Formats: sequence, C-alpha cells, structure tokens
Amino acid sequence: MWNEIKNKADIDYLCDIYDGFHDSCIVNITYNSTAYVDDEYSMHMSIGNHFTILKLQRQTPNPKTIELMFENVLKMNIAVKNEDFCDALSEALLKYENEMFIWAEYEDYSSDILFSNNKLTWIASKKLKWRIVD
Repeated sequence: MWNEIKNKADIDYLCDIYDGFHDSCIVNITYNSTAYVDDEYSMHMSIGNHFTILKLQRQTPNPKTIELMFENVLKMNIAVKNEDFCDALSEALLKYENEMFIWAEYEDYSSDILFSNNKLTWIASKKLKWRIVD
C-alpha cells in the first residue's frame, strides 16, 4: 500500500521510521515516462504523468526496504558512484520546498545549490508516496 506524503508531519514520520536514511543505499532507480507506442505505431505522449521509483535498503530491519514514488518529476540527477565514492548513505534530505518534494543523498543542501550539483543523486517532484517493501 502506498502512503502519500502531504505535509511536514508525513515527511518527519517517514524519516523517523527509516532513521533519516542512515546506513541505507540506493538499490534501484526506475523512471517511467508513461509515453508509449500502440499496436498501430502511434505514439502517445505523457503530459505530467511520469514517475520515478527509488528503492532503498538499510542495514537494520523494520523496515529494511522501502520505495519512494516521485510523481510528476520536475528534475532529477543520477550520480553514478565509482571506486572513489561509497554507495552507502549516511543521511539524506527529504523536504517540501517551493511546491515540490525534494530527496537528495545528502542533507545539507538548499534546492538552488542542489539543482546545480551533478555529483549527487537527487529527485524533485510535485507528488511523493512511499511504501514498505520488507
């Protein structure tokens, strides 16, 4: 069951049960544009229905795995780690600012600085839901 995040209390609740994303890692990121080509080879375009699912796991149970669904994605950046960087998250940013939800792999960034940073993974969207996977 997906839980919609509507306000700061919902953000605080998720961050509380998932310990601020401490000692977690990104397992999978899936982007779906919802555009498609039908059987007649006509293309159907997405108008604001695209979404990204971010799957995370952490080293402690209850819950171990969660998914965040970002709907109506506005901007995102995926920074692929190499041997110089660790994949583990020590913390993450989750906030609602300027009429968008923002998730980023580090906590101490304003959206202006974040959106110009291509070394971090971050997602901004109009809507956000989450669920426990296991």
